[in-house]
Amino acid sequence: MDLVTSQALEDIRCMGFQTVVGETLNKGKSYWEACVDKQNNAQMDLGVSTAYPEMLVTLEESSGFFPELATKRRKGKRHDSSSLNILTASRVSNINFNEHQCYCYVFFNSSRKVKGMLILLMELVAIPVLLALLSLPNQANAFPQVPCYFVFGDSLSDNGNNNNLPTLAKINYPPYGIDFPQGPTGRFCNGRNMHDFIAQLLEFKDNIPAFATSRGRNIFNGVNYAPGSAGIRNETRSNLGVCIPLNRQIKNHKTIISKITRLMGNYTATNLLLKQCIYSFQIGSNDYINNYFKPEFYDTNRRFTPSKYATLLVQQLSLQLKTLYNYGARKFVVYGIGEIGCTPYAISMYRTNRSGCVSKLNKGATLFNNRLKPLIHQLNNNLNDAKFTYLYPSGGPDLATLGHLVRDTPCCTIGDGGGELCLPHSKSCKNSSKYVFWDGVHPTETLNKIVAKNAYTSKSPLNASPLNIQQLAIW
Repeated sequence: MDLVTSQALEDIRCMGFQTVVGETLNKGKSYWEACVDKQNNAQMDLGVSTAYPEMLVTLEESSGFFPELATKRRKGKRHDSSSLNILTASRVSNINFNEHQCYCYVFFNSSRKVKGMLILLMELVAIPVLLALLSLPNQANAFPQVPCYFVFGDSLSDNGNNNNLPTLAKINYPPYGIDFPQGPTGRFCNGRNMHDFIAQLLEFKDNIPAFATSRGRNIFNGVNYAPGSAGIRNETRSNLGVCIPLNRQIKNHKTIISKITRLMGNYTATNLLLKQCIYSFQIGSNDYINNYFKPEFYDTNRRFTPSKYATLLVQQLSLQLKTLYNYGARKFVVYGIGEIGCTPYAISMYRTNRSGCVSKLNKGATLFNNRLKPLIHQLNNNLNDAKFTYLYPSGGPDLATLGHLVRDTPCCTIGDGGGELCLPHSKSCKNSSKYVFWDGVHPTETLNKIVAKNAYTSKSPLNASPLNIQQLAIW
């Protein structure tokens, strides 16, 4: 029968892993040729069937496919049988190529460490033939900890989604991006934002693409849907121009799901992939500083008490999270709102209390967070095949190690947008690493890095409950 070409195999995606059939082994054979040899020497019936998406393989059976395991056994090294003798093969991809159907399996031990990957070809008459094997012996940091990372939010997360929109809430001009390799990209920062650092901690090779510029297969690693000025409520920040609220971001995600399904050729495979991804939600600040506390543009302050407004926001966010759950999401990171009353712009616009911060803004954030945390607990109880975690955007103990940081003054000269953004082509401070805020409300790259590390590793229930991002990745 005809075999699938090497190029076709290179197109197969499996939980974020990509085959490298074209590379050669030490003995000069390609992975393709080595796999054909393995096929001839196979000593077990693989028994692949769409009705049995998982199978167990013993050490004896797998040694023909994973020489590294057999070598350890021959050398007589002691090892934990529970983590080495039994491998679980989980099918995570099912792709059609012409008249053939390919199945992709990833092998894990009981510690969820990847031991290898099989690509199997199933003829339509259901005769299994082993075509390719990519063994992964002890390659640290070879692949991301999760196959994809999806980001929903506002300007704290935006990496270019507002650049081409008719809105005042865009910053694709200097001095933004002054410390970013590509210059101004639409990040509300001098360099990388928090999610750039989190993607790096999750061991992605590249930054997660913005939805506005996502093309082709780069969507397999995830998409950033967050635009500046977005809110949980549809009307939030609309006074500055076109806005993409959270409801619209979720619709954009549905579009990406359709594209992934077309590329993978099978919705079941897409659903299995999406269940392993992390979905991040960092939103809600604009619903206060650019809605509830902007009575000249919005009537929410007159219609709702602060307590009622916080309840309504969390109720709407709950429905939005459940919509993503229905679309296949299972790993959720939901951020609380930080101290929005302590930004340089807020301090300059409102009367401050003795702490130097605007108490009514921080009170609104606290009301929101105090309702969000019980929601996370409720979602975990009601949707027990998913995991939701609450994160508070704090620098944690690492912030104290930086010594004195300028907290009440922005690094750039502000006045653009609604007054809180850097003026185009204006001069900035000489050393942004000594500043907490880049402009009137957005943190510097220095603070973004600290907050990202805390979100990824924090053991404090005040900052991460019940899991941090590192723990969620392996859940």
